[in-house]
Amino acid sequence: MRLSWFHYVSFVLISAPQLADANAQSDTTISNDTILEVENCIENTAAVFSDGTECMGIIFKACEHHDRSTYEIAHCLRLERDYWLSKVDLYAQRLTEHFEAEQRTSVTGKSLAKSLETSQETWREYYEGVCDFEHDFVGNGSMRLTKSAGCERDFAGERALYLYEVLNRGS
Repeated sequence: MRLSWFHYVSFVLISAPQLADANAQSDTTISNDTILEVENCIENTAAVFSDGTECMGIIFKACEHHDRSTYEIAHCLRLERDYWLSKVDLYAQRLTEHFEAEQRTSVTGKSLAKSLETSQETWREYYEGVCDFEHDFVGNGSMRLTKSAGCERDFAGERALYLYEVLNRGS
């Protein structure tokens, strides 16, 4: 049975301090420079009317080396996925707080905070279902790990960028 994203994130967060190398950037952490590069990329997407997808892959490129195994490549993809999932949670929380503070509702009177909560739950189910299918469909071998990890990274990144755009629409 495959671990859910929650179990994997918990493992990484618990294990990261023990795995970090004091003399070099560890493969279980993201450098501050890389995070700053991604954050700047995200902030600049609105200025250039971009969907922000060019921001996806920055963390992977900083982690990935050409002589890596597929297991290590999958690890780098999941490291980036974890970053994007943290942004999904942050942006959803900020939107919920904004909608609740303004008591925002849809034209039908439904709470936008509740609507966002439903949207998040539906997105997570879809995201997990599609990426589980990707993992299972590829079959045996290590390539299934990179295929499903790439799927997870892409879904998380796209959702985070979408929520960021909604958060910054100014409405």
